[in-house]
Amino acid sequence: MPWSARFAPMDARPAKATATARRRSKTAAPSAQAVGLLIVAHDELGKTLIRCAAHMLGAVPAGVASIAVAADVDPEVLLKNIRRRIAAVDSGAGVLILTDMLGGTPSNVATRALMRGHVEGLSGASLPMVMRALTYRNNSLATVVAKAAAGGQDGIVHIHSTAGTHAPSGN
Repeated sequence: MPWSARFAPMDARPAKATATARRRSKTAAPSAQAVGLLIVAHDELGKTLIRCAAHMLGAVPAGVASIAVAADVDPEVLLKNIRRRIAAVDSGAGVLILTDMLGGTPSNVATRALMRGHVEGLSGASLPMVMRALTYRNNSLATVVAKAAAGGQDGIVHIHSTAGTHAPSGN
């Protein structure tokens, strides 16, 4: 593909099946026993991650929620809220809680709500982690935890400049 086509506005490019469209057609709707997903994070990070995932998937999946943690939150109130949200997203297959940062209030309080084998947690929430969790949520909770953790790790890549390889010659 020539450089000018590669960087043309999206509406100026020829229509073709996108990776998102292919992914949508391959992504099964969650079953009645899908693993629930709860993102507990500072400010609106969890809500934003869910919105980004919905953008890629075409809709917000059922059984997914977030809790925005304010700087002045009462940890006991937060714990009650986490437990209510766990109950709301749990279809019986368990719940994966994602937190943004190990050692922060969201992670510290969410840890108190974990129940081995039924409510598990991962820190370092990222969009690749959320997408993996949603993609594999019809599997066992243990599988969803492993896939989400791998997605988070696989999503960390040192990208580097390829300046000059795709730039126009200027002549």
